This record gives sequence, C-alpha cells and structure tokens, in this order.
Amino acid sequence: MNNNIGNRKQLIGNVVRAGIFGAVLTVFPASTATFAQEAVQKTFVTPEQQKPNEALTLVGKGKELLAAKQYQEALEAFQKAAELEPATDAAWDGQSDALHALKRPADANALLDKWVQVQPRNLNAWTYKMMMNAMAGHHADALKACDKLIELDPANGDYNMGRGQMLTCLGRDDEALAAYEKAAALSTNLIVRADAWNGCAEMLARKGKFDEVIKSCTKSIELSGRNPQPWYRRAVARAQAADTANALADLKKAIELRPEYKGEAAKDAAFKALQDNAGFKTLTK
Repeated sequence: MNNNIGNRKQLIGNVVRAGIFGAVLTVFPASTATFAQEAVQKTFVTPEQQKPNEALTLVGKGKELLAAKQYQEALEAFQKAAELEPATDAAWDGQSDALHALKRPADANALLDKWVQVQPRNLNAWTYKMMMNAMAGHHADALKACDKLIELDPANGDYNMGRGQMLTCLGRDDEALAAYEKAAALSTNLIVRADAWNGCAEMLARKGKFDEVIKSCTKSIELSGRNPQPWYRRAVARAQAADTANALADLKKAIELRPEYKGEAAKDAAFKALQDNAGFKTLTK
C-alpha cells in the first residue's frame, strides 16, 4: 500500500484508539455483513439481494488494487461498489484513499461532502469527514462535522472530546473547556475521559488556575497514567504553587514517559523558580 495511505490510516487509527473522535470506522457496516451472511445461507437470492455481495467483492478488489498501487483502477472499483450499495462504508473510504493517492485532495473532500449527503445520518461518514478536515488543518470544518455527530448521537461523550480539541485549535478556550468537561462526564471510554481531563488542565493552565490544573491532571492520571502530558502539566502547576518536592516527582515521571521533556523542562520558563534546585538540575541535565 502507498506509504501516504498507510501513514494516513495509522494516524486515523491512533486518533480513534486515543478516543479523540469516538466512533470507530468500521470496514464493513453491520447491515452489509448481515447481507453477506444471509446470501451464503440462501440457495437463491434476488438481484437486489445480490448487490451488497457484489459491492463487497468490488471493495476487496479495490483494496488489492490499492496495495498494487493501481490507484485509478482501485478508485473505479470503489466507485462501482458505492453505486451498487451506497451503505457500504468501505467503498466511500476506499475512494477517499484512492483520490489521496492520486493527489486529488479537492476531489477527496468533495467525495466526503457527497458521502454525508447520501447518508446524512451515518456516524462513520461524519467521523471520517471530521478527521480528514482535522488532519488537513481545517479546524472550523472539522468542528462543524463534530457538531453534527453530537446532534446525531448526543449521549456519546467522545464527540465532545473532538469538539474540545477543534475549539482549542481555534483559540476558543472557554468553549473548549466546557466541551472537555462534558466529554469527561459523558464518555464511557477511560482513555477519552483521561484525555478530556488533560484537556481541561490545558485550558485551566492558560487561565493561570493552577489549583484546578492540579485537580484535573490528577483525575487524568488516575484514569490512565501512561500519558506524559498531565504529569508534566501537574509538575508545572506544582512548581507555580511552590510545591517543589511534588513538582520534581511529577517531572521525573513525565521524563520517564517522554525523555524529550528533559531538555524542554530545562528551557521552560514555568520552572524558573527551580533553576537553581539540585534535584531539578539532575533531572534536566
């Protein structure tokens, strides 16, 4: 598979696994899988019942052509699959991959617009549209897609996490804080909740509310202690509060999880009060 496609897919996967956007992109939707299973069980199917199976076959062919770097042929296979069975999400996803491989980003964006027009209540379509816009730096458009997801599935707190991140990128800190708080309250995904509290800490740090930063970071760490950011943020907040011992303990953990923090902390003005501290010097040398 083309390296750009692989990198794009990996990034999307990382985004989803991190709980940033909530809905996992399914390769084959449940309805399509059901069609395929019933077709195997039946000795006779009508032409209409056969369409989903043909669509899946074309999707498989399209993936093979993508792997062989035959992008135009892959695009045509995915297009035909979408024509036969518009509910086959992988057909739309595949078209986007092929268009990006053909270096046609404008067409890929237009395709996503068409997908949500054809399936206006499809969470996967709106999720993909959000992620593609976010990855392209089109944060306002990504926010609109996120708001649509929240409209369609208001009980899913994960979408509020995505909303918070887009608002952060747009510099709308108060709205971002509210979105992160909602994500922390609604999400059933521990990683999303941990990231949401970390997002709260970032917004609160910008306001200089370091006592609240410490509380938010602590909640994030209690849910998932493998993210170095809340450890570092709590170290900064504790340094601001002159809680030197705990600040150094948090900084040590942050550096263990992300060694790059060693050099960054040495230059970080937030640790100015610790510049002459022997423990700080040891951690950052």
